[in-house]
Amino acid sequence: MNLVLSIGIFLIIFALAIEIIITIGLGITHSKLRKVIDRCHQHIAEITYERSKGRSQSRSDLGFISESTGNLLPLIFNNSLLVILRDKVITYILEDGISSRERSSLITSNVLRCENWLFDFKYDDLKRVMSFVRMLYVPIGSLCAIIIFIIGYSNLGADIFNSSYTGISKNIYFIGMMMRNAGLGAAIGLFAYLFSIINGFLIEEKKIEEELSEAIFQLKATNIVLDLDR
Repeated sequence: MNLVLSIGIFLIIFALAIEIIITIGLGITHSKLRKVIDRCHQHIAEITYERSKGRSQSRSDLGFISESTGNLLPLIFNNSLLVILRDKVITYILEDGISSRERSSLITSNVLRCENWLFDFKYDDLKRVMSFVRMLYVPIGSLCAIIIFIIGYSNLGADIFNSSYTGISKNIYFIGMMMRNAGLGAAIGLFAYLFSIINGFLIEEKKIEEELSEAIFQLKATNIVLDLDR
């Protein structure tokens, strides 16, 4: 029974570790994107201030979009998403026509959903991996509990009807241990599932997608002067 419980806990922890690694990778990228959003609004404010004072507008290569903000992080958490975003934004600004929220939203969606994030996977692929992993927690915990019950009762055999004091004491101890191990396996699977659900809300990118789309829209509408030689 202890072996079955150990295997079940190991599988749950292993699946949980995969989810946590993906969450960390997405969280780091989300953090970088939030800094890009803040920097975009700051840059727009600087340009607006220069114009209000009648000064010549400074030129920008939008390097703040692609600059690295996590050099001390392990290489597995690095990706080229910000570089791709900068190239897309520059292309958008150089296009003829006025700023369009629909166009800005499409660019943001394509960058966040069609480009690779972590381990060369797209965002939707990572979400599917996490959803699949989430589906494993409760079944692993339940299967662990069922196997423990089967092993426990098969080991009891005919001794379960032993009416002697020694036999009853032994059965009570054995059944108590069996119930504890089975309950522990099921509980760990359930807690891992609940943790995964909460974790899923923490990495939801819908709000950051809307904020990034609005920042790109404002950059285009501001008519910034690009300096592509730097």
